[in-house]
Amino acid sequence: MEAIGEFTGTSEEVKVLIANSELSLRKGEVKQALDMLKTVTADSPHYKAARIAMADIYLKHTGDRRLYAKCFSDIVESEKTVANYLLLGEAFMKIQEPEEAIRVYQKALE
Repeated sequence: MEAIGEFTGTSEEVKVLIANSELSLRKGEVKQALDMLKTVTADSPHYKAARIAMADIYLKHTGDRRLYAKCFSDIVESEKTVANYLLLGEAFMKIQEPEEAIRVYQKALE
């Protein structure tokens, strides 16, 4: 946590935050890891990385497929790019929601 203070306001701040969340996971502190990542706002250049890390936690550590997909949906909402729509589509495929994936892929084509 001391490192976060040292890097506050720099481009490395979110990288340190993500690393700290990984340390929390290793200690079995899933909620703490998620809470850290939730502090990254949509205007941060590292928002996408933080949301992807959160999605991974939701799927692997809590088994919550809905929140897993929501993380990718949040990414699309923050920046509607083809690449982000493709990420969301892949997320739906990963959780066995092909109908939703098709819908998202069609949006990406538009």
